[in-house]
Amino acid sequence: MDLEINTERNEDLSSNSSDTFNSDDEDETLQMKGEDEICAAEEHCFEPEQDLLPMATESWNNTNNEQIPVPPEACLHGGYEKELKNIPFVHKFGQHAGEVLQRNRTDGQNEEYLMNSDDVENLYTPFSSKLEWEIAKWAKLHGPSSTAFTELIKIDGVVENLGLSFKNTNELNKLIDECLPDCPPFVRCEALFRNPEFAPYLVFAPEKHYTDETKTVQSYHDMHTGKWWWALQTSLEKSKPGATIVPIIISTDKTELTLFQNKSAYPIYLTIGNIPKEIRHKPSAHAYVLLGYLPTTQLENITNNASRCQQLANLYHACMHQVLKPIIPAGIDGVFMATATGDIHRNHPVFATFIGDYPEQVLTTCTQTGDCATCPTKNKKLGEYNSQNSTQPHNLEYIVNALSSFDADPAGFLQVCKEAGIKPVAEPFLKNLPYVNIYQSITPDVLHQLYQGIIKHLVS
Repeated sequence: MDLEINTERNEDLSSNSSDTFNSDDEDETLQMKGEDEICAAEEHCFEPEQDLLPMATESWNNTNNEQIPVPPEACLHGGYEKELKNIPFVHKFGQHAGEVLQRNRTDGQNEEYLMNSDDVENLYTPFSSKLEWEIAKWAKLHGPSSTAFTELIKIDGVVENLGLSFKNTNELNKLIDECLPDCPPFVRCEALFRNPEFAPYLVFAPEKHYTDETKTVQSYHDMHTGKWWWALQTSLEKSKPGATIVPIIISTDKTELTLFQNKSAYPIYLTIGNIPKEIRHKPSAHAYVLLGYLPTTQLENITNNASRCQQLANLYHACMHQVLKPIIPAGIDGVFMATATGDIHRNHPVFATFIGDYPEQVLTTCTQTGDCATCPTKNKKLGEYNSQNSTQPHNLEYIVNALSSFDADPAGFLQVCKEAGIKPVAEPFLKNLPYVNIYQSITPDVLHQLYQGIIKHLVS
């Protein structure tokens, strides 16, 4: 599990912590290994043990068999590998964060489903029986192709002996499309929140994880262990105690469907940060749901290239605003949701993370192509990193004010945006989202920026 380590230490504890790194006691190593196995069993998904880089206090031999000390910056995680193997010391947020407002142990999902169905006696309506429901579920989630399924149930006696009400794939699709109750708009996050598969693993409140009880080294390995959730929970507890934050994670990527005729799709997917990442990142867990599709038009009727790019950006933000509009009031006031176990929380869905390739990052943040999507660094200075003077993210307030100047001064809008170093988007969707700084919500583009942009460049 990849961890980012906060290496800030209190001065009065520095001497005690150094003893941890110099300990070579065999019994302590065996005890640590036992704790590792217990922790792995509790977490269910820890990565297998890997060979670690040498500690900062160790040395290695070069080709001339000379011992050379390993500097701390050359060690994995700055030399904290041994501490990372410990079971983390957890400091919970406390107060009323993520509290259960009501416990309803009845099957609320089934009751709601039956209220919207025609046959209140049949739990599996519109299917005639549990067997028919299981067959339909298998055909859609795990079964063969539509043609193969049709040929299977066309075998003499299959439909009659199983008591199926559909005789081919088309009839099954019609039954699903026309008879199943509709899903409320933008309740995809509620569907994930109420999914019984995720119920035992959902996280409702932030935590701080440390390598030991001294709380000198903090580890970050999941969304609920980060600073953002803790800071937002602190803010909400002052005005709306008992809030359960539901971090909304949006991902999108324009995908080519064919190698000819330029057919493409622009899907938007959603997941929530309450689901641990070791479950969320597995395709088999189905932790991502489809929100919709963005337009793929290139607006060829606009001949001016600059105007076409500007209109494409406006179209993208208008569509994203329409998709994310329901979370604006829900994020501010909260909305009551129940888990699969019947526990009711007052959830505040908040846009937390945007996952996309660099073109989508630039489009989302209204920055210029070639520039950094999160900070004011221009494209010609991206390689000039100064660790002593690290660049801060874009000033969100300044950029929002520049983007909001269109109504007051349409003539000077382009110049104001140019001075701010952003694209002139009339109605950016990020402007009205509560508790969001879009420039701190962008995740790195691992494939294009890290692998192809750095690793392949260095190797070649």
